[in-house]
Amino acid sequence: MTQYASWKWIFHLVAIISLAITVIAYFIIPPPATNKPKKNITLDYFGAFLITTSLILLIFTLSQGNSGAGGWHAPYIPSLILVCVILFMIFVGWEWWLEHKTQNEPLMRLSLWNHRGFTMSMVVTGFFWASFNNYMVYATFLYVFLPLIRVLVLIKCSYQDFLHLSPIATTLRFLPTGIGGALITVVSGYLLSRVPGQHLLLVGATCTAFSSVLMAAPIPPETSYWAFGFEAMVLAVMGADTIYPCLSLYTTSSMPMKDQALAGGIFNTVAQVGRAIGLALVTAVDVSVREGGGNVLGDLPPNKNKKDDLEEWVELAGIRTSQWVNVGFALIALVAVIYGLRNIGKVGAAKPDADEI
Repeated sequence: MTQYASWKWIFHLVAIISLAITVIAYFIIPPPATNKPKKNITLDYFGAFLITTSLILLIFTLSQGNSGAGGWHAPYIPSLILVCVILFMIFVGWEWWLEHKTQNEPLMRLSLWNHRGFTMSMVVTGFFWASFNNYMVYATFLYVFLPLIRVLVLIKCSYQDFLHLSPIATTLRFLPTGIGGALITVVSGYLLSRVPGQHLLLVGATCTAFSSVLMAAPIPPETSYWAFGFEAMVLAVMGADTIYPCLSLYTTSSMPMKDQALAGGIFNTVAQVGRAIGLALVTAVDVSVREGGGNVLGDLPPNKNKKDDLEEWVELAGIRTSQWVNVGFALIALVAVIYGLRNIGKVGAAKPDADEI
């Protein structure tokens, strides 16, 4: 479509599909049962305003701090971060007051976080998605900035910019990753009711950590794509398509019925925030390495008389250092799985009643 129409049609197509799904969902999803509410069911507009504004400011400041004029030294950055923190603290206090002092339903019941398994699963979610998202971003940078590495490039920009392939030819080279991800999703879905959830999460977090290790490793220019790149992409997909269904199912099924929708919403929010904060931190590390002139992770320093070689070495050092940070994120998720999710059982197995948990 981008080859014969315009790149804008990528977003047009997503909008059309989303609209179609919305219409279909309206007709096939049954309405909720009309039970007499225990509390006054009203939308917490003030709480929604507080948390939405706080998250918007967080994402904006993290983005501008790394890429905006003046960076982190710009005077408005610390000011907005302070406003973000204040709004978040007000949100927490407001939700506690609604839950314990009124009959109104809060936007988020803070008592939900008393569930140890839920809290630890949110820790895993945030750090895992920080690692996986950053891996994909910096794998893109690796292949875009280092075309001298002789591989079958994984990322669309590299295929088109350096191998001069058409969008259709580029898409065909993504098919193995898509097929692998689909197969892994089927397999993980089958295993959810047969294998303890912690084992699946351990495999997923370990695969994601190793995918970043392979991208951070000092790969010689003559190395084939099949020696490192292919394995790294397969491991990354195995991690994502193992952890996501397992954690999302556990997050909702481990909570009482009245809290399951809220738990699912928090799960997706934490994943998005983890991506944003993780990318900001890794970008800060990358920028710091580049401004410092690189490090040994970029291989031996090149002939400093050759400006192009020096710039490429600095880029490589920043990218590899960033991938090691991604390894750290994945390892934190792995430790959280080992420590906090030891007794979650088979998350896909039938349970007597979620309200009894």
